[in-house]
Amino acid sequence: MADKLPRDELVRSLQQTLRTRRPSRWLFGLALLAFAGGFGVAWYQWATKAMPARLAVVALDDVIAAGGQGVLVGQLVPEEPGKEPSFAGKTAALFRAGETERTSVCDATGRAERPIEKLQQDVEFFAKHIPRDRAGYIFEGATIFVWPADAKILLLDADLATAEDGLPLDACETLKELAKRNYRMVYLTDDLLAQRRPYRTQQGLNLLPVGPIFHPAHAPTASPQERKQRIVDRLKEQFTGPRYVLAGSLEAARWYQKHKFLAPILLSSQESAVGIPRLAGWPDLLKELP
Repeated sequence: MADKLPRDELVRSLQQTLRTRRPSRWLFGLALLAFAGGFGVAWYQWATKAMPARLAVVALDDVIAAGGQGVLVGQLVPEEPGKEPSFAGKTAALFRAGETERTSVCDATGRAERPIEKLQQDVEFFAKHIPRDRAGYIFEGATIFVWPADAKILLLDADLATAEDGLPLDACETLKELAKRNYRMVYLTDDLLAQRRPYRTQQGLNLLPVGPIFHPAHAPTASPQERKQRIVDRLKEQFTGPRYVLAGSLEAARWYQKHKFLAPILLSSQESAVGIPRLAGWPDLLKELP
């Protein structure tokens, strides 16, 4: 028996060693599941990245002087932010109410244009894009506004027009009063998805005076400053009457002051700058503008 005890102890020691070194079945299964899950995630990321971005079309507002050439414009944009779209071979239909749809081929930036006749009054039109899988399509309307060449223009800068909950009620009343004085409103926004937001107030009942809305789809490859410059240039080439811009930040007001085409007015209760009138509230705008 004396020689048996050491052997039993040796067996127990070996068994204990094997238990600690040999992975149990549930650990092996867990490792297999982790591998499969990681592979699945990697495959999904590859597959979704390889899939072309679904595209929507945005009809673009414009404004021209009476007698100017009208152009219907639509811009393709990716429905999923961050995905690189391919516009090769893509088309968009551009048409007025009651017209047969006419398809235009988009350029390398996704822009489709259809020239029409010279205009003497506003024209509403629509843009439509049908994806290859035909799983629904985007159908959107816009307006080409036709104003006198000497029209009085008030531009609302993007920092005002994209207020999170809409503009306050006194903004609506002020702009309506200015419209009675024959001022025409132009709205800038940096928010493509909320491009119609400037028309609404916080109460959601009153509409602001209608006017063209310029947003990122008007120049999708440009920076906000470049896009703003293009809009200013667009107004400059079309109109010769009084032109003002209402800005919500000193930085924006100074930018317009530097470019001299639009007379800046700052809507702020704190900031101020030499040569830039500062208003404490919307009603003050009625006193500032002739």
